[in-house]
This record gives sequence, C-alpha cells and structure tokens, in this order.
Amino acid sequence: MTVCEDRKQPLKLDLIEVTTTELLPTDERYLHQLFQFIQDHRTEFLRDHLPNEGAFQLYTIEPPDPRDQSTRPHWKFQQRILAMIDPFQESPPEQGEFVGQKRVVRRHNGINRKRLGMAVGRTALYPEQMMRGPKATVAQWLELKRTWGGPASKGFRMSSYYGRLRKTSLQLGKM
Repeated sequence: MTVCEDRKQPLKLDLIEVTTTELLPTDERYLHQLFQFIQDHRTEFLRDHLPNEGAFQLYTIEPPDPRDQSTRPHWKFQQRILAMIDPFQESPPEQGEFVGQKRVVRRHNGINRKRLGMAVGRTALYPEQMMRGPKATVAQWLELKRTWGGPASKGFRMSSYYGRLRKTSLQLGKM
C-alpha cells in the first residue's frame, strides 16, 4: 500500500509484472538496430497498454547459449516491466505484438513487502548467459552497450523508472 502525498491516506494499488521475450538473429548489425528501436520506442508499451502510478522497466539482451544445439544461435531479448496500477484497470494483453514474441503477465492484488520483493527479484534477474556465455560475445556486447551514442554519451541505458518509482521511496503496509 502506498501513501498518496496530497491526500495523506492509503492508496490501494495492484502490482503487475510483464515480461516480453523475443529471440533475435546474432548478426552484430541487428544489435545496433535493436538498441535504436528500444531508444525510439522505450515508453510506448507503458503509454499504450499500461497506464500506471509508477513503473520500473528493464531490458536484457542475453548472448547465445553455446550448449543449445537444437536451434540456430540467437540473442534472447527481454523487456521486463514492474508497475503499480489501479485495481480496476485491465491487465495488458498477453499476446505479443510481433510474430515469435512471448509475453507473460502476472497480476498481484494489492502490494505488500513479500509480493514486491518476489516481483523485483524476477524483474531484475541477471541474464545467465551474461555470466556463463562465450566470453568474446559477452565482451563484444558490453563494449557495444558502453559505446552506444558516441563519445559524449554514457552508453545505452537498460532501465528506466516512471511515476512514483522515480527517485522516491514507497510507504508499504505490513505483511
């Protein structure tokens, strides 16, 4: 439960997790296009499908798993969103917007510390292949991320905060 600053009374919100996964070609040029696509469309899903009181959005790009011999190599791209929404608001669509996209939507009625902790853990889970994947591929990806935008840039931002989650702390009810 959060406290609305202007009314100083409890405001009940639901917690929603949205994870969208897509497998992408391993061509290095494709990563440049993916970064540009994310940069240009970062807020669209939130604006179009998930009006919220506050949200955290994280992108992960995981290199190919060399142990996976069943398919051709691919980058695993995920957009993860954790948002606080009005209890009467509809959940976003579970259907992906593109062919091959998979979307999982989890909704939790009310926010408490335990639910929030579990949801944050799932949302911020570090990609396994970034730790265990091919060193050269991971290093190449990290260098691309670091140098994105040119010398004056701080690199590519993989996360964003919106609304009440932007530089504020939440007042949560007890479990």
